[in-house]
Amino acid sequence: MEEKEPGFPANWDEICYEIMKNILIAKFSVPELKDKLKATGDAVLIEGNNHHDNRWGNCICDRSKNKEGQNWLGKILMEVRDTL
Repeated sequence: MEEKEPGFPANWDEICYEIMKNILIAKFSVPELKDKLKATGDAVLIEGNNHHDNRWGNCICDRSKNKEGQNWLGKILMEVRDTL
């Protein structure tokens, strides 16, 4: 069993996606941020990074560049954008 970081609920892996989605819904309720997200149109949004995060994004470093990330952040941003 994987040990969790202190302060995180035991079911974090099951609830983190919805928590992030709720945070981003609140963030993009700010009119100027809402307009910026809407301005991306129908573009595919990818949280590219080089710090080996293939859950929330897609790491492009040499070690991970051949692994497809889950890009949860990009997917949530696109979900939120679709509701605006």
